[in-house]
Amino acid sequence: MGINPSDLNLKTPLIKYLATAIKYGANISKKGDVKMSIALSKRMAVGIDDTRSIYVAMQSDEAFVFQEFIVSEVSFVRNVSDSDWLVITTKDASNGRGKSPKGLGNKEIPLRFWYPANKGTFDGFYGISEDKTINFIEMTFVNNHPEASGTPFMEVPLKLRGKWDDVEYIEEENAEEEIIERVAPTGADDILAGEDSLDLLAENPSDLVEDVNFSANDIFPDDL
Repeated sequence: MGINPSDLNLKTPLIKYLATAIKYGANISKKGDVKMSIALSKRMAVGIDDTRSIYVAMQSDEAFVFQEFIVSEVSFVRNVSDSDWLVITTKDASNGRGKSPKGLGNKEIPLRFWYPANKGTFDGFYGISEDKTINFIEMTFVNNHPEASGTPFMEVPLKLRGKWDDVEYIEEENAEEEIIERVAPTGADDILAGEDSLDLLAENPSDLVEDVNFSANDIFPDDL
């Protein structure tokens, strides 16, 4: 099912976040793939704590947005479109608030958020169990280095997707300290990386649909 601008509830934090993301270089396909820019990806990180729990850390704006709906899955996607990706999927970004014509009930709006990652970022996760989960947690920056902050606010299934045939499995060892690594490719512009908040523009949400580029072209293969 594709997405149509008229289906979006323009009063939610999500549409404001999407409009801001567009201004920082993101684009959206009609099938609901949101391809984030490197600048926005720098606001995300992945990590492993001393209990071997995996988490994705994000700054406060992203944490607020992703609590607005049910996240169905997080994927570490390898070697697709010449990049690795952190993908966050929801089956219904409207969380039951989607508009529907003629009173036919709520219309689901599935979205996948694609954050570009440095190649090899997720190689160490090869071999995780099918029932593995990942925690969502807020992060802060200390001397431009990401650090997890507080306690997890969400736990969802974690899947490995894409091309993993050439990755060698390395048996896990007990971690003695927390490991956290920024998602975005190294050497990228540090804009937004350590900011406490995005400038959520969106003063008039009704005008934001003009900013969202609902491209007719698919971004990624349909079989992902």
